[in-house]
Amino acid sequence: MAKQSKAIRRSAAEWGRAVAAWRRSGLSCREYAAAHGFKATTLSWWAWKLGTSRHEVELVPVEIVDDVDVCGSSWELTTAEGHHLRGDATLPSELVRVLVSSVVGR
Repeated sequence: MAKQSKAIRRSAAEWGRAVAAWRRSGLSCREYAAAHGFKATTLSWWAWKLGTSRHEVELVPVEIVDDVDVCGSSWELTTAEGHHLRGDATLPSELVRVLVSSVVGR
């Protein structure tokens, strides 16, 4: 009797990163899936699912400090998934947008 391998369970966030990496790779779904040990049908389903799902937004309290030294000001973002992103006021807003999008996978 052949031994069946157990499928690795991945979270939606992990699949989101896999889908994003696949899209950046320039490979076909079948090529990328084969190279990374995924089923092409599973990868394409997650691409569809993540492209059509609605992302809930949770509002959180923000503390504003009045006496901030602008030259030395910094910020920190912690996502619900536990990712941390830190930066300072010298980062261009477009770079911050790209970084935040890549961390939260949207």
